[in-house]
Amino acid sequence: MKKYVIIATMGFLLIGACSKNGTPIEQREKTERTIHEVANKIDNIESTDAYQALDEMPDGSPIEEYLPANNGIDRASFVETIVSRVPLFKRNVTKSPIDSIAGTWRYIDSTDEWVHISNEPVDGVVLVWDFKDTADVYHTARAEFTSLRWYNDSLLQKAKINLFVDSQKVAYLNYEISLNNDELVGVVLDGAIIGSVDFTVHVQAAEGHSLNERYFYGTVHISFSDNSGVSYALDITSNEDGSGEFRFTYRDNEDNWEVYLTISPANSEGKQTVSGYIKDNGTEVATIEGTIENGDFSKVYVVYADGTKVSIKDYLDDIDFDDD
Repeated sequence: MKKYVIIATMGFLLIGACSKNGTPIEQREKTERTIHEVANKIDNIESTDAYQALDEMPDGSPIEEYLPANNGIDRASFVETIVSRVPLFKRNVTKSPIDSIAGTWRYIDSTDEWVHISNEPVDGVVLVWDFKDTADVYHTARAEFTSLRWYNDSLLQKAKINLFVDSQKVAYLNYEISLNNDELVGVVLDGAIIGSVDFTVHVQAAEGHSLNERYFYGTVHISFSDNSGVSYALDITSNEDGSGEFRFTYRDNEDNWEVYLTISPANSEGKQTVSGYIKDNGTEVATIEGTIENGDFSKVYVVYADGTKVSIKDYLDDIDFDDD
């Protein structure tokens, strides 16, 4: 599945690959600038209080055992790539009875434990912890879990989560999973880091499959919109025969970019054909063509209007695809 992560990243890098009036050299330079712009956007998110609070959230909170990652559900590798960045999904604690976790819990650093400090709220869970930001300033974070719905006595199916830092609301998340015969088949996350980005993640297993399986077959939709009016949408389909589709769109007040790819099933030699296009405001300005050979995408090219071909590898050489 790693090639699909690579292909997904291609979309973010290719949004600058074409210019209405530019030469191929200018187009390539714009692509390189776009790589840095995307990296800067990620840095901006990671610098927010919301991200830092979640990143520093201590292990062992009482609600974590009821999330899919700690409930005997093995997520597909692609799904894990998505949700592993949300610290709430990475915990592993001793299971507590549902009726014993309602109320407010405070993390005590000196004893390295979560302590139940209040029975309020009686129908939800509140987690409170302190963290230090990148400027070595201490803050207090508060995560409120409300509207809880359980699939059974050990698995949380639906919740609304509000995150506060120093009493100011900085993020919210709506979480829901769907199951079929006790098999996880869908995950929906939507929310926002307030003032930075709104987002939606929807992962759905193909009919006859589940997210419990080692390999992912199904669809993924991810969309973001930032506070500057720029929006991104990514849709990926992964099929049993190794084929797939990829569509990435980028929109702001002036431009509407679209990257579309199809990937064929692998032949007996492990080769897959890639074809697609890049459109600027509905007009095709470049094509994408080539082959993936046993996961090697260096023979996939962007072909500009004058016939110039640039390997995707040239755009991705400086990108680290380590899943860790």
